[in-house]
Amino acid sequence: MTHPQTHSCDLCLTLARRLAPVAVLLLSGCGMLAPVDADPFAFPSVTAAAAQHQPVASSTLPGAVQPAVSASQPVATEPDAARNPQRYPGTAQFVRLPGAPRPPVQVVGEDAVQLDFVDAPLAAVLHALLGDLLKLDYTLDTASDAVVSLRTQRPLPKAAVLEVLEALLNTHQLTLRRDSAGVYHVTTFDAAHLAPPVVVGQAQLAQLPGAGVLVAPLRYIGAAEMSRILAPLLRPVLGVEVKGVVRADPVRNLLVLRGGKAQLEAWLELIHTFDVDALAGLSVGVFPLQHLSVGELRDAQTLAERTKEGHNDLLVTMGVCTHLGCVPLGAAEGENKGEYGGYFCPCHGSHYDTAGRIRKGPAPTNLVVPEYAFSPDGAKITVG
Repeated sequence: MTHPQTHSCDLCLTLARRLAPVAVLLLSGCGMLAPVDADPFAFPSVTAAAAQHQPVASSTLPGAVQPAVSASQPVATEPDAARNPQRYPGTAQFVRLPGAPRPPVQVVGEDAVQLDFVDAPLAAVLHALLGDLLKLDYTLDTASDAVVSLRTQRPLPKAAVLEVLEALLNTHQLTLRRDSAGVYHVTTFDAAHLAPPVVVGQAQLAQLPGAGVLVAPLRYIGAAEMSRILAPLLRPVLGVEVKGVVRADPVRNLLVLRGGKAQLEAWLELIHTFDVDALAGLSVGVFPLQHLSVGELRDAQTLAERTKEGHNDLLVTMGVCTHLGCVPLGAAEGENKGEYGGYFCPCHGSHYDTAGRIRKGPAPTNLVVPEYAFSPDGAKITVG
């Protein structure tokens, strides 16, 4: 009679021998499973791929059959890098979103700014520049709904902001004026002219705060002549009226100019262009006269200078008096030839000699000799 316990042990040993290969397969299958937290889209690494070709060691179960490795079976080696899958991660950015807008006033360093106002209300520009940036007290004395654009491509010194702002205001028929209390007023040209002016000289013009009055003494050119040169600048240009005042003082030989700072600087530059010593650029000759008076030889020219070589007996002149353009007499028989036997202008009494040189009267110069040439045979004269 077999003992029940002995029969049970024989049965367990038989099951263990039959299930040993299954256990080996199950353990090797578990080795190929990916970890729970692994990336399901990740390519297998070289180590993992090589491990799939390596023989799996089984646990030492009693009676388990170990798989034998044949000598002819190829041994797994490191795959070729060219055949190994590679992963190139992207940026995960599919659109380019706009960046933060550029501030209208950006401080650069200690004393420079960059401006970027585009279609901005004028009141907002004044608040940003006069109030926030320069910390100045100001008023906007006129209702203005102007929309302006003011952009700088490079840093602008803070000291130049007022000049740039005033130039911008001038394009909208406005100006900038500072009163005695130091308050800046943005107002019209007409209103600025009614207010007490700030009077400066040429040396103080660079420090002029907005509109004012400039007193410009003259050295060489007359005040009346200079005011006539400046007068066309006060006429409307393209329908825009230029506001400004020019007063000439011929006694003291100075000009009194009133306008915006940029306008005054432009006028002063033009004054410096004409207020020069013209005589310093001229050569002066002194010729003592022995037999003639100065009035008789006003425009000194020799006969050789007024005729062609080889034709000194022929004179070609324009029949127009150099005073006011009248036609002198003397070319025809019986006409008045004047006191010197040449030509006489009946309008204001200018007398010319036979070479057309002025000898008496108001005409300033001799009769004009035009450009002309003789033909090779001397029979024809071509004028011009």
